[in-house]
Amino acid sequence: MKAQIFSGVRLKKARLFNEMTLSDLAKEISAIPHSITKQSLSLYENGSVAPKYETILAFVKVLQFPYDYFFENDSFTSSSESTYFRSLQSTSKRIRLAYREQADFTLDIFSVLNKYVNFPPLRLTQLPFDVPDLSDEEISESEITNQEIEKVADQLRLYWKIPNGPIKSMQYLVENNGILVSQISDTEKGVDAFSQQKTIDGSIRPLITLAVGKKPACRIRFDIGHELGHIILHPWSENLEELSPANFRERENQAQRFAGALLLPRNEFVKDVMVAPLDLDYYIILKQKWNVSIQAMLYRARQLNIIDPEFYQKLMIKLSRKGWRKEEPLDHAPYILPNTIMSRAIQLMLSNSYSAEDIVSAMKVNGLSLYPEMIERLCSLPHRTLTPKTSFPPLSIK
Repeated sequence: MKAQIFSGVRLKKARLFNEMTLSDLAKEISAIPHSITKQSLSLYENGSVAPKYETILAFVKVLQFPYDYFFENDSFTSSSESTYFRSLQSTSKRIRLAYREQADFTLDIFSVLNKYVNFPPLRLTQLPFDVPDLSDEEISESEITNQEIEKVADQLRLYWKIPNGPIKSMQYLVENNGILVSQISDTEKGVDAFSQQKTIDGSIRPLITLAVGKKPACRIRFDIGHELGHIILHPWSENLEELSPANFRERENQAQRFAGALLLPRNEFVKDVMVAPLDLDYYIILKQKWNVSIQAMLYRARQLNIIDPEFYQKLMIKLSRKGWRKEEPLDHAPYILPNTIMSRAIQLMLSNSYSAEDIVSAMKVNGLSLYPEMIERLCSLPHRTLTPKTSFPPLSIK
C-alpha cells in the first residue's frame, strides 16, 4: 500500500478558505488545546515537515475539512487564473483570498460533476466577432472605446440569439452559454461580485460569484452583466493587484458600459426613454419593463447623450432626496438566486439513482473529500440535500 503524504498546499487552501492567517490558525489550534506555532504551520504548508497525527486532527476540527482531504491529489488537471474583484481597492486581501479559494473549490466540484452530467459548452472560446484589446487603452472613456464595447454587446446578443428588448433571466442566459454562477451571502464584507475562470482538463470554465442577501433582483442582474463584461473584454493572465488605480477604474468602467449596453440595448432603450427622459417617475415604469435599476438607466441615458450632464446631476440629486439610492421603487430585497446549474446537476443525479452518499463519494474518489454541508453551500443547494438524515429507532406502546 502506498504511504499517504500530507499536502501542505491543501492545508494552505483550507486556511485561506477560512479567512485565517498563520497566526490566526495557530491561535485557534492552541485553544483546543494543542500547542503549535506559526513557524511550524509555515513548515507544514511548504512541505518541509509533516505534521503529527494529533496535529492533523486539530486541523480537521478547526478548519472543518475531512481528514482525507489533507492527503489527496486531484484526479483532474486544473489551474486557476486571475480573479476580478469589483471592490479590489476596498476589500481586504484576507477576504479576497478566502473568496478566491471558495470559487476554486466550486470549480473543482464542477470538475467532478462534469464527469457525470452534460453541462452546456462554453460559447465564448471562439467568438465569431472581434473583441477589442482594451488592456492598453489610455485612461479615458474615449468614444471609440465606447463604440467598440457597444458593438461587442450587440454582437453577443446576436450570437447568443437574445431577442430584442429586456433579458428575462441573466443567470439562465450565462449558464446556458457555459458560464457558472454561484453566490455568497457575506454582503457586510464589501464584496459586490467577482469572476474567476479555471482551465479544467484543457477547457476554460468561468464562474461568476454574486453577493446576495440585501440586493434587489435588478442589481443582481446588472452584477452578472458587469462580470460578463470582464470575462469577455479583459485578459485573465495578468496580476490585477499590479494595475494602477486609474487602470483598474478604467476596467471597471468598461465592464459597466458593457453591462448597460447588453441589458439596455441602444435602439430599443432610446425609443422607450425618449418619451419622458427627464421625468424621474417615468423611470419606474421603465424599470418594470427592463428590470434594471433607475440609477443604471439614468447612467445609460447619460452615456447615450439623451440627458446632458447638468440634467443628469439634477436627476441624481432628486433621486437621492427621495431616498432611492438606498432603496428604489419596486425593489424587493433580499434576492436569492434560484437553482443554479450546479444545484440542478446534483438534483438531476439524485433523481437518477444516485444517492447523496454516492455524490459525496464521487467527490472523494476524484480527490475532493469535502463535508456534505460544504458542497451544499458552494453549489447553492438547500440545507440537508446531501447531509445524511438522522434516523430514530421505531417506538411502540407497551
